[in-house]
Formats: sequence, structure tokens, C-alpha cells
Amino acid sequence: MEQGNVTFKCPACGKEEIIRSKHDRQIAAPYKCSKCGFEGPN
Repeated sequence: MEQGNVTFKCPACGKEEIIRSKHDRQIAAPYKCSKCGFEGPN
């Protein structure tokens, strides 16, 4: 894993592991859980 990346479970269902790059976090790029459809960041 590259420095600055983060991995976390979906905040809604906790079933899918989401990986966000440093760049994605900096630009607040959207992500979607494929298990429950939750979309972030809020």
C-alpha cells in the first residue's frame, strides 16, 4: 500500500473494505459501497 492510502470498512454496513488513495482523499473523490450502496464522503 502506498504511503497516504487508507483502508476502512464501509461506515454504513461494515461489510466492504474501501481503499482510498491520498489523492482521492485530498480532492474528496466520491466512493460507493458495492454491498449496500452507501456513497461518501459525506
